[in-house]
Amino acid sequence: FRSQPPLLGQYIDPVLGKVRARTITEVALNGTSLNFGAGGKADSLVLTLDYSFKYADTLKAMQVNVHRLTGTFDERTSYFTTTPFPYDQNPVGSRAFIPRIDTETTNGATTKKTRLLKIKLSTELANEFMAQSGQAGLADQAGFRNFFKGLALMVPEGENGSIVGLTLSSTNPSLSLHYKTAEGTARQHNFLMGTGNYFTQLTSDRTGTAVAALQTNGSFIPATETGGDSYVQAGTQLLSKITF
Repeated sequence: FRSQPPLLGQYIDPVLGKVRARTITEVALNGTSLNFGAGGKADSLVLTLDYSFKYADTLKAMQVNVHRLTGTFDERTSYFTTTPFPYDQNPVGSRAFIPRIDTETTNGATTKKTRLLKIKLSTELANEFMAQSGQAGLADQAGFRNFFKGLALMVPEGENGSIVGLTLSSTNPSLSLHYKTAEGTARQHNFLMGTGNYFTQLTSDRTGTAVAALQTNGSFIPATETGGDSYVQAGTQLLSKITF
């Protein structure tokens, strides 16, 4: 829960099988009593994501699907990588991209800079946001959470590319509503990412691998059945047990 970095993507490891990562996140209102003016019209709703690292086959394009959450976070609930969370099965936005991290050198110091991922969400959702102008849905965070519970970020089931580590708490990620006032003036409001609740869901499919029999917590396979090999995989609870 709120572990850094939240992960997104899917790849098939030649030894350990498929690993799939989704990010479940709230969005913050960034203000109170938001009112975009009478007669205003939504232009677009754009999700901007930043990421700090990439892993596996980063030469392949990665399709990111954005879904709307239908459930809310509960302060009495502990969230783990295996915790289910409800979301609308129909995506409200999608985009394919190739993860890229560029390097810049200034005065001998080299820094990394990612290429931001921008995903335009549906016009219908943008209009829903605009219709909440001056209403309870944009009055405060509680009202906003009731109107818009958050986002589920994932890739299609058949993907075999890479996993990226998102940086939701940096200054770059946002959900931006672009609109025009009744007079035709272009404006925008940025809803914030990374300030509320979020967590990563991780699933693995080890079918056909040397550790395919590991299906329940606490189960193990002796090294004599894996050719003497042992494995460790972060996030999927795959560990090596050493006995003396």
